[in-house]
Amino acid sequence: MNDVTFTVAAAAFDKPKDFQIGKALLPSKEVLEAIGRAAVRFGQLEHLLKLVYKRSGNDISLKASLEKLDGGSLGALLNGIRYGEIEKFEGLKNLAKSNPQLACIQDHLDQADGLSKIRKRYVHNGIGVIPDGRFVFMHTGETIEESQMVDELDTASTLAESLFSEINKKVPPKSKELYCPG
Repeated sequence: MNDVTFTVAAAAFDKPKDFQIGKALLPSKEVLEAIGRAAVRFGQLEHLLKLVYKRSGNDISLKASLEKLDGGSLGALLNGIRYGEIEKFEGLKNLAKSNPQLACIQDHLDQADGLSKIRKRYVHNGIGVIPDGRFVFMHTGETIEESQMVDELDTASTLAESLFSEINKKVPPKSKELYCPG
């Protein structure tokens, strides 16, 4: 792969700035593996939360609940989906305030919301190397050490795995047919 130098406009909305990316390099194998593990854990948690939404309703079909979510991600699932003034989906965190089946996982939903921000940071922000060799999130211009990336991602993966287990215990499938052993 060729080393490429390019300039990126950091898209932080409050303080946009341009900065030079030294090389279009990938982080180390360790960082890439940590990103991969976290992405898988985030996906597992997101799917479980979609099932939790289905489980918490009055005969809501999974298809109907997924249509209501309109392809929304983990953040949309937790915080809701709005198109301007129109609320398409209220979000699990808001539903937990009035739904006793979800109230028992309110703290877990808040923790998952923090994971949503980490997911966005690593999956959507882009990572590059600036000329002095430091890694930078291309969306914000924030620099970060590789060791810090691994630590943050490993912590997030562990939390996602723990939340998955705890949420599934507290809001279990309503019948054996919903559970897919494997």
